[in-house]
Amino acid sequence: MAAKIARLELANVRAVHTFARENGIACDSKPGDTVDVVYDAAQWARDQSAVAAMQAAMPGDDAAVYGLHSPAEARDKFYCGRGGDEAVHGAVSYEAGSLSAYKFAIGVLKLCLAKGLNLQTSTPALGLQKLDGGESGWRVDTERGSIRARKVVLATNGYTARVWERFQGVIVPMRGHIVAARPGQSMPQEGLPATYSFIYEKGYDYMIQRPKGSKFEGDIVIGGALVKAPGDGLEEYGTTDDTGFNGVTMQALYDCLPQYFGDNWGADDPDGRIRKAWTGIMGFSPDGFPLVGEVPGEKDLWVASSFQGHGMVLCWMCARALVTMMQDGAGADDELSSWFPEVFRITEERLRLAFKGRRN
Repeated sequence: MAAKIARLELANVRAVHTFARENGIACDSKPGDTVDVVYDAAQWARDQSAVAAMQAAMPGDDAAVYGLHSPAEARDKFYCGRGGDEAVHGAVSYEAGSLSAYKFAIGVLKLCLAKGLNLQTSTPALGLQKLDGGESGWRVDTERGSIRARKVVLATNGYTARVWERFQGVIVPMRGHIVAARPGQSMPQEGLPATYSFIYEKGYDYMIQRPKGSKFEGDIVIGGALVKAPGDGLEEYGTTDDTGFNGVTMQALYDCLPQYFGDNWGADDPDGRIRKAWTGIMGFSPDGFPLVGEVPGEKDLWVASSFQGHGMVLCWMCARALVTMMQDGAGADDELSSWFPEVFRITEERLRLAFKGRRN
């Protein structure tokens, strides 16, 4: 199953960048590598074992191509561990990429509008009801009236339980924090060689650099720091308000870049380190996997949600699998069995699980 998930994630990365390129979507798409810089000895040992297991299970497979880097290589190649926080145990690099999710989504919507999509903006779904009187289908209630549909897809991630109560405690919202920072004056002028994750005991931060030619070129966008807050960020679970933020978490993100890049950061930009800060709502499940498929016991109510803050490498292929299920019914199993992880399918058993915290 791990091999299927790894292959799906790589296929998702490649498919999104390919779709953007082939359809002329200007979304700052930049295929490339990512690197996990590891600051915890136990995690570094697990990473090395995991890479060895993946390469043994998938010899010659693109999804098993990883680079292992020593602390010296992390300093020289990835600019981490010299000055600041020097407790780097190693690093793992592999294929990934970056893009503007907002610009990509807008580009996809424009293509859909050209094909006849009816898009109602600023129209939140307030309720969902089965049609009665022997009529099949569903009614979606909004502030501007109701919509009737034979099939409904819940692509609502962290907000899913608000629309359909059965997901209460199954898809749990969690507020994440992000800052966009101007790069320090000693950072490499040619840009960083990869996107980054910084892995430490109990948590991680994740980071991209805005690519050349984009607005705010060179800015660093970093999120995470959940466990830096009191109670390891417990108060963020169940939160759906993205108009506020946790001051401790946000301060940790303000402070972390000079710690990670040390001497390579240098003095802050004269206009200040932070350009923008914001929050957003993610969706998490009890077992750490997305929920994809027809809701058990609810004919023609479908879901593709709960992406664990990892949706950029999951959503596209999960959507492809969902459409296959909706179009082909029972015949979809044969097509999906070769590439779609069975653990991603929604089941009655998974709906009975209790959420006890993040699994990733």
